[in-house]
Amino acid sequence: MESLWPVLEALGVASADGVVKTLTLAVPLIATLWYWSNRSLFSVPWQTAHPSGYCERYDPRHYSEEVRGSELVVENGNALENVPSAEHDLAYPHRRFAPTIKSHAELLAASRAHYEMMNSRRSCRFFSTAPVPREVIDNIVLTAGTAPSGAHMQPWTFVVVSDPGVKRAIREAAEAEERTNYDSRMSEEWKRDLAPLGTDWQKPFLELAPYLIVVFKQTYGARPDGTRATHYYFEKSVGIATGMLIGAIHAAGLTTLTHTPTPMGFLSFILQRPPNEKPYLLLPVGYPAEAATVPDLKRKALSEIMTVV
Repeated sequence: MESLWPVLEALGVASADGVVKTLTLAVPLIATLWYWSNRSLFSVPWQTAHPSGYCERYDPRHYSEEVRGSELVVENGNALENVPSAEHDLAYPHRRFAPTIKSHAELLAASRAHYEMMNSRRSCRFFSTAPVPREVIDNIVLTAGTAPSGAHMQPWTFVVVSDPGVKRAIREAAEAEERTNYDSRMSEEWKRDLAPLGTDWQKPFLELAPYLIVVFKQTYGARPDGTRATHYYFEKSVGIATGMLIGAIHAAGLTTLTHTPTPMGFLSFILQRPPNEKPYLLLPVGYPAEAATVPDLKRKALSEIMTVV
């Protein structure tokens, strides 16, 4: 009620000493403002303003001694954050999250080292046929699988191809689609933009690289009883996982290329994927060829990609 008094004073229906001047006008006005402020005419939820919306006001009686004594409890004014809801606990019991806390100097060194490592990453079209241990590919895919996803549905499948016959089939189908793209589907502007990169419809790397990783997005899932499970934000989730996959490939000391032959339906057929899985991206993975080259490109400066508010 105290928060509404300045508004009533400004409207001339109340005085600073707490007296309502015009009762007939004040009653409906107070009721309207009360409802607008609390979203209820008859009750006041124990809520308080918070940057992320409305949060429960902290009442120690609502939480066990274990939760009250845990470092997970972080007060933000009167708002209590990081206390899991009872509904969430039913499906996913929480466990302690205690990552190593770095000093500012350590944070700076780690972030700089990671940036410099990732800044050396380049898309490469020239691959060596030298073998790569399968366990390395396993670890790379496991890393991609740590990506966040909508409702933790993990809507991705990574198909690893090493069989020469399957790689050849993929190359032949991809080149057929790409040849049509360059001949008729691509606009002249698109082809002009690609020209400096030296690309064309021929894709020998699809056979030369020891592995192909084909990323599929699961548009929906399947429950044990055969019913469909909704997958939320599967496009965004798979995109994040793919970015982490590319980072893991580079961190392992290998190279890759993001290849998107369009349309990509042939990948579902060749790799015999179920109807809920749609091709997302094709990545050849291996060592760069001894004489490999990449275009001498420059990345945008920080001022061109970041805005601080």
